[in-house]
Amino acid sequence: MQTHILIRYAEIGLKGKNRALFESQLIKNIKAAAAKHGNENETAAPVRVKRLYGRILLTATTPLPLLACLPGIANFSPAQECTLDPVAMTDALLALQPLGPNETFAVRCQRIDKTIGLRSNEVEKSVGALIVERTKAGVNLDNPQHTLGVELLGGKAYVFTKRIAGIGGLPVGTAGKVLAFIKNNDLSTWLAAFLMMKRGCALVIISDTPPDERKLAILQSGSPAPIRIRLISPDAAITEMVREEKAKAVVTGWPVPSVLKNGTGTPPMILCPTSGLSAKQIKEQWNELEHRCM
Repeated sequence: MQTHILIRYAEIGLKGKNRALFESQLIKNIKAAAAKHGNENETAAPVRVKRLYGRILLTATTPLPLLACLPGIANFSPAQECTLDPVAMTDALLALQPLGPNETFAVRCQRIDKTIGLRSNEVEKSVGALIVERTKAGVNLDNPQHTLGVELLGGKAYVFTKRIAGIGGLPVGTAGKVLAFIKNNDLSTWLAAFLMMKRGCALVIISDTPPDERKLAILQSGSPAPIRIRLISPDAAITEMVREEKAKAVVTGWPVPSVLKNGTGTPPMILCPTSGLSAKQIKEQWNELEHRCM
């Protein structure tokens, strides 16, 4: 059975003339992540990804939980595709969310494709009336028990009952590469690495000890490609490593680990995106990532 997923983004939509480049990178990342998911689970997970105005439509044969951790995605909805006929929309919505006479609902419609003749409020009224007629459920526009979504785009209607939050940010690969120095017992270094992925950076991990597998899995969940790891010595030539990897910077936690200051050559740029966070905030944000991605 095919699953349609409507993928929405926020920050990419602000990129003006470069928007298509960011959309293309996100599509590439989704395909790579889906292939990785299929290989890890020893299942074929063929996907079709189509770019529509303001949305990306993904069609797969299996659910893809990986989308919740992939940078660049604001939120997404498993959806049913149907024609622009209000009866067809009603059938699809009630198949997704059966309603009874003691329940309340609201229909929320967005006409993403302005070439479609139907207006959003017309769809809400006609589909809402059909649902009331069939189920005797009540309409509550302010505080409904069930919110039923409809989006009109590409000559079709896509109906859904939930929006699943994504990680936001920009697609990995749109902002170059950084070396991420991590220490297993320092959450700030791990969170700093993930925050840089959210800004579109691809990672190469450098560490003086083998990385913790569970923490590494969380970083990996946000990367469309396997993250490479380089083990370094206390006197490592970090500047030379930056040059070899063609990296733009080294990212780490705060305070800056001594190996980055005392090694042979100081890196040209050291970024510490967690420097303004308290230990409590770092732990809370990492725990949220762990809950979402594991």
